[in-house]
Amino acid sequence: MKRLLSILIVLLSAMCMLSAITFSDYNNRKSWIPETLCIGMGNDKWAIGTISYNMDDQLTFSEHIYIEAPVWTLNVNMLSITNRGWREGWSVSDVTLPSTNPLFSGRYDVTQVLFGLPLSLFNNSKFYLYSKPEVGLSFIGNQHYDVLQNTLHKIIKAAPLEVDYEKGNYIKPTINLFFEAGGNLFDVGDNKFILAARADFYNTLNFASKEIIYGSIGLIKQNSDILTLSLGYSFIQSYSDYKTQSVYHEYLKGMIFSLSINSGFLRIDYTARLNTGFGFGVISIDVLSLFKEPSWQKSNLFLTLGTSSQLNCTFYNIKLGHPFTDSNWSLVVSTRFLSGNPSFKDWETTMDPKDWPRYKRSYSAFLVGSRYEFNTKELIVKPYSEITLGMMTWEVRELRNMMTDNDIHSIVNPKLFSFALDLELGLKFIPSGALKSGNSEFQFIIFSGFTAIHNSKKVISYLYDTTQDSEKISTIIPRWGFGIEIGFDLT
Repeated sequence: MKRLLSILIVLLSAMCMLSAITFSDYNNRKSWIPETLCIGMGNDKWAIGTISYNMDDQLTFSEHIYIEAPVWTLNVNMLSITNRGWREGWSVSDVTLPSTNPLFSGRYDVTQVLFGLPLSLFNNSKFYLYSKPEVGLSFIGNQHYDVLQNTLHKIIKAAPLEVDYEKGNYIKPTINLFFEAGGNLFDVGDNKFILAARADFYNTLNFASKEIIYGSIGLIKQNSDILTLSLGYSFIQSYSDYKTQSVYHEYLKGMIFSLSINSGFLRIDYTARLNTGFGFGVISIDVLSLFKEPSWQKSNLFLTLGTSSQLNCTFYNIKLGHPFTDSNWSLVVSTRFLSGNPSFKDWETTMDPKDWPRYKRSYSAFLVGSRYEFNTKELIVKPYSEITLGMMTWEVRELRNMMTDNDIHSIVNPKLFSFALDLELGLKFIPSGALKSGNSEFQFIIFSGFTAIHNSKKVISYLYDTTQDSEKISTIIPRWGFGIEIGFDLT
């Protein structure tokens, strides 16, 4: 109750500042016209392999609609939370801790409708204060998101998730408050490279409260993240009788890392809980950005997003590059990953998880190197070559948490590391500047190449009993893929 009172006091104080600081904005009709309409979806499979792991549970998928005008925001979040199996006495940080307490499972859905008032409390060339209170309602319980999930599983031929909903449906008032204090370290064109302290306070009355305090560094423009990294700590409290909520919240506690990328049209938000390994990513598109006059002139930074096929597995690729001035060369940093994928394609659709374990694999690569782009200004296709060095990680888990005759959550084989060299040849389609939105341009790429690893025999032995991938491992492993390259104009 004291925490709620404190939030209300802060909220009231912020509202009192409103007329003194931003009254003119609220009196301007144009300030009420939406400038952003983001439609997004989230999934725990977007869990960067070296940082987090997809348990295929907890927050399993989400849908989001976000509308923003200069003086108001509307946020609609649709969240599906699941627990395939848990015993009291198990630990989120030590999966081998045994317990013979009764096994329970469950799920619940949360739909939030939140109205916010962004407040620029102070802003000059060196320092800024920003706050946004939000109020709304949370609809909690059985909203049949299991139908959406299992329909998709049927389409992709994945095993259905059949667990009962927790009993009880609720409508709860929700009050949130976001606060940020930051300093501008230096200007990057019209953008600011900032160091900031941020705090998020979430309170769904008589259901849950969460506080996150963290530091952020990166590029922002008009209080919107362009590219930021954050590190902080999350506190969370559960107030309902949902057993699934108590399990889910245990995964959310502790150290937190987040990454935010905003190209104008495409947005990516990724969060990892470093204590428990839970990771979740959200990808959104801003529909209204297509109707704005683009400001892009040239790319100072590029981001590549896509997928690649290696070992007959689908990896998600993220690459960040910085072109050298007046040169065809670029510095690139890349990662690719698959996380929590079934080791055997048909195993989970044919076996009974009450009697048999589920085998999951997680592979990732982190690489640094350079790219050379060939001059072909007269063509719509630009070839490039790329060489990077780093490491690959291999991990296999045996999940036993749905088994009735079992006392541990899972068995985790320690990660195996390989030194890796990547060679990539690719083609970029669409001339530079032909497809742009905001301060970004977009190009399509296709590529092929190979990865060379130094310990292929060890990798074969490591994967032999728990996956079929050992048959495809060799010193040189081919790969190919495609994606979208986003160039940012930071001038």
